[in-house]
Amino acid sequence: TLYGTPDKCDPYVCGLAEKKLPDSHFGPLFNASLSDQYLRVRDGDWYYFENTANGMFTADEIANVKATTFRDIILRNTNITVLPQNIWHVNPDQPWPTASTNTSNSTTVPA
Repeated sequence: TLYGTPDKCDPYVCGLAEKKLPDSHFGPLFNASLSDQYLRVRDGDWYYFENTANGMFTADEIANVKATTFRDIILRNTNITVLPQNIWHVNPDQPWPTASTNTSNSTTVPA
């Protein structure tokens, strides 16, 4: 073999050779490495909304941020007034509202 024993294997090569973990695209080495990197970036960001050490957000404000959906962001930042509750789901049996058919100011479309 090229490396002789797994102990001498280059981490990148061995990481690519590992079997994937369930529900992951990576094996144990890359999973641990990526997890560690993301945790360090998150925990090192003073302005990250879940960083309670900085006192920037109250528990209620953090809960509000967590409850915000992509739909909420679209409605707040565009002139769109009608969106389904789940913007990622398209119901083929329900026609999409158009400007000519939309006479209500509702921001919801029944799912």
